[in-house]
Amino acid sequence: MLLDKCSGGRRILWSDGRANQVNQQMGSVELYFETQAQDYQKKCQCWPWKWLRNREARSVITMLDDIRGRSFLEFGCGAGFYSRLLLEAGADHVWALDLSSRMLDQLPAHHITPILGDAAEIQIERQFDRAFSAGLLEFVSDPAMVLANLAGHVLAGGVATVLFPVANIAGFLYRFYHCRHGMFLNLFEINEFINMAQRTGWTVTATNRCGPFSAVVNMRRNS
Repeated sequence: MLLDKCSGGRRILWSDGRANQVNQQMGSVELYFETQAQDYQKKCQCWPWKWLRNREARSVITMLDDIRGRSFLEFGCGAGFYSRLLLEAGADHVWALDLSSRMLDQLPAHHITPILGDAAEIQIERQFDRAFSAGLLEFVSDPAMVLANLAGHVLAGGVATVLFPVANIAGFLYRFYHCRHGMFLNLFEINEFINMAQRTGWTVTATNRCGPFSAVVNMRRNS
């Protein structure tokens, strides 16, 4: 169930049950992104993050194909870098989920429905034919649970595009960077990710390495 709340003059959907616990249960990941939210978009325009983001974004756009007029569910939207990209590529609307209310406050005002909640637990009373997630699975305690919950929100035959960090030297440097902020990141082998997707209701249909430590996949929801 979803409840309407207000944040910064905007309506935000909260996951029922989670809404009253967000502040009390906020861990190092949530706290880090809450404190970074206000300047997050600006910092992402600085080197090397801008170069990395742009390189990843080009691969993501290639994987998305024609999305004109479609509605997307986005898990882990952050300050909306990819939410904006989806809309610019022709998406009609983005339902954007994040655990940080301050990140949601950074989203554009139009064609986006912000949702505050946990990607592993959120229950939205509708399904989508397209979904997207970038920069989320490395930060969650149970990536398989998140993929399974995402599958529950996608129609049979629907497609999700997911960007995640791979287990290579650059990936371990990325992990070390965030370890300094008290976070231990998940890294994935490509085959490991494909197997995890299969266990959680998906079939990976395309993969693409992008950037020094990232990969993007398309997954089709099993019937």
